[in-house]
Amino acid sequence: MKVHRRVGGRAERGAAAVEFALVVPLLAMLLIGVVTVAVTYNKKIALANGVREAARVGATLPSGSSWGTSVKGQFDAAFAEDAADITFCARLRKVGVVTPVQTVGTGCGTEPAAASSATGCYVTVWATKPASMDWVLGRSSFTLTAQSVAVYDRGQSC
Repeated sequence: MKVHRRVGGRAERGAAAVEFALVVPLLAMLLIGVVTVAVTYNKKIALANGVREAARVGATLPSGSSWGTSVKGQFDAAFAEDAADITFCARLRKVGVVTPVQTVGTGCGTEPAAASSATGCYVTVWATKPASMDWVLGRSSFTLTAQSVAVYDRGQSC
């Protein structure tokens, strides 16, 4: 006569389903958090790319009436997102002179520190964008910022 032994008893039936039900919400929250942070970081990278491209173009264009329009247009093209709530500023400055040669943007406020090794003229571009991350238990609001400084390629005549 053979004796058959059961590996699991009746008390353990369905234990895997209960454990799965306890772990799934934690994994879902972790996944949602990772996606939320990734989307916000993507916006930060896009903002930095737009500012860098605007500074690059601003450093190569001749100063004049269309300088600001071209710099802002390059930022808009490179940022390629909704720019409705962005504060964008670009300034063309001569080293040692307080008043900027050209400025584009509204509500620029205080300009970030420029490169200390700049000689002649330089372009400073910066932008800010309000952002928020929605979490399961709340919301975090903050401001994304990016800035770039480029040496003006047209020499002393800015």
